[in-house]
Amino acid sequence: MKKIACLLLMITFVSLVSSCKADIHPIKESGTNGILYPIYKNGKYGYIDSNGEIKIKPQFDDAQDFYEGLAVVYVNGLAGYINRNGEFILDPQYDYAGGFYNGIADYGVSRGEDPYKPFNYIIGYINTEGKILKEPIYKFIRGFSESLAQVTTNERYGYIDTEFNMVIEEKFVSSGDFHEGLAFARVNNLEPYGYIDSSGEFVIEPIFYSAGNFQNGYAPVMYRKEELQELFWGYINKEGEFAIKPKYYGAVEYSEGLFGVGIKCEDGITRFGYIDIDENIIIEPIFEEVEPFSEGLAAVKLPDPKNPEQSKWGYINKNGDLVIQPQFDNVEPFKDGIARVRFLDYRRMNMAEGYINKDGEYIWEPT
Repeated sequence: MKKIACLLLMITFVSLVSSCKADIHPIKESGTNGILYPIYKNGKYGYIDSNGEIKIKPQFDDAQDFYEGLAVVYVNGLAGYINRNGEFILDPQYDYAGGFYNGIADYGVSRGEDPYKPFNYIIGYINTEGKILKEPIYKFIRGFSESLAQVTTNERYGYIDTEFNMVIEEKFVSSGDFHEGLAFARVNNLEPYGYIDSSGEFVIEPIFYSAGNFQNGYAPVMYRKEELQELFWGYINKEGEFAIKPKYYGAVEYSEGLFGVGIKCEDGITRFGYIDIDENIIIEPIFEEVEPFSEGLAAVKLPDPKNPEQSKWGYINKNGDLVIQPQFDNVEPFKDGIARVRFLDYRRMNMAEGYINKDGEYIWEPT
C-alpha cells in the first residue's frame, strides 16, 4: 500500500508540474474527418485513428492531441508541430509548445531552472508558420476560451485578447476561463469568488467560497449558510440567483439535464448521485465521485469488484446503469464515441493510456 501511495503522489506531482508549463484548453479536433489519438508503444509515441489503426508510427518522445490540424510532439527534449500525415510543419525547437487556437499557439522558453518548478517558462505566441506574434513575457497562461486567455507577468492574473492586448488588468489572485460570457474570479486570497464579464467587472457579487464554470446557464458554487455556519454546494443562474439552493456536499458541472451532487447518507458518508432542476433524485447517490455526462455516459467512481479495497472509475448511462465496469485509475469523458482511460504504470512511474468505445471495448489497450 505504501508503494501505491508513493506512486500516486508522484503521478499527481508530475501532473501538477505539466500544468505549470501552461494550462491549455483549446478545442480538440473532432468530427467525421477522422480524429487522431496519441498512443505509446515500445518507448515512443505515435497516433491511431478511431479504429485503433496506427496512422503515424510511434517515433516521438512525447505527443499531444491535434488542434486545428497540428499536434505538438517532442524530440530530444524540444517541441515541434506535425500535420496529420506526421510531417513536421515546425521543426522541434521550442522548450515548450501548446495547441493552436484560431491560428495562434503559445510557446515557452526555459528560464534554465528546475524544469519541474512552477513558472519555469517565459511564454509567448507564434502562428502556424512559426512567426513570433508575441515575444515571451508571460509567466503563466491558460488557453484561449471565448477569445480571451488568462495570463500573468507578475503574481496576479489578467486576460489578453487574440491581438495580445491586456483587456482585463492583472488584478486577480485566482480566476478561471470564460464560459458563456462569465469567469469566476477573486481579487485577494481568503476573499470569496464572484463572476466577471469580458470587461473584468464583477457582474455576480463575490460571495462564494468556491466556484465552477457555467454550462448551459448554470454554475456550481460553494456558499456559507450563515444560520448553520457551514459550507454547502448549490447552483446559480447567470443572474447570480440560486437555481438549486446550497445544501449539497459536493457538485460537478451541469450537463445533459443532470446535476451531479454529493448527499450525506444515513451512515454519515457523502455519496454522489444526480438530480434534475427540480431537485428530484434521478440517479441514486451511491458513488464515491462522479463527473458530468457526455454523450449519454458519465464517469463514476466505485469500489473495484475485483479488489473492493481500491476504488476505480467506470461509466453509467442516464438510467444509472453501470454500462462499463469500474476498472480504471483515471478517465476522460466520451467525445465522438471514444474515451481515454488510464492505469497506473509502475514501470514508467506514470499512467498507461488507452482508448475505449461506448461498449467498453478497447480500440487501443493501455500502454
